[in-house]
Amino acid sequence: MSWTKGRTRPICRKVMFTPEEWERAERMRRALMNESWYASVTYRRWGEYARERLLYPRIEIPRVVLACDPEAFKSELHRIGVNVNQVARVANLTGVVTPEQVDGLRRQLARITELLEGMERAKEEVEARGGKHV
Repeated sequence: MSWTKGRTRPICRKVMFTPEEWERAERMRRALMNESWYASVTYRRWGEYARERLLYPRIEIPRVVLACDPEAFKSELHRIGVNVNQVARVANLTGVVTPEQVDGLRRQLARITELLEGMERAKEEVEARGGKHV
């Protein structure tokens, strides 16, 4: 009687690894197992993990981080807005704005312009490579 008789999966294949390849494969399996309870139960056995990866590969989409992060821009814009409000408050109370305050606002507006230009360049680079911007 053959060992394949009565099995739902009668085909067996052998795969050989170098120590480095095995280390990488095991690292990937452990990382997947740490992602969810389901994966930790499902992939306890190497065969289950290998079969799943071969039959249903996951496509990993790399995360793109723009050089001019919109969150940094938002934070910088908020800070500048606070400074503009402070200068406006002083001007309204005293009727005077010092040249230092005006220079400070000019520097901040230059920074905002720089951030906007960087974001525009990054968007154009993504589009030039065939990507779409959000």
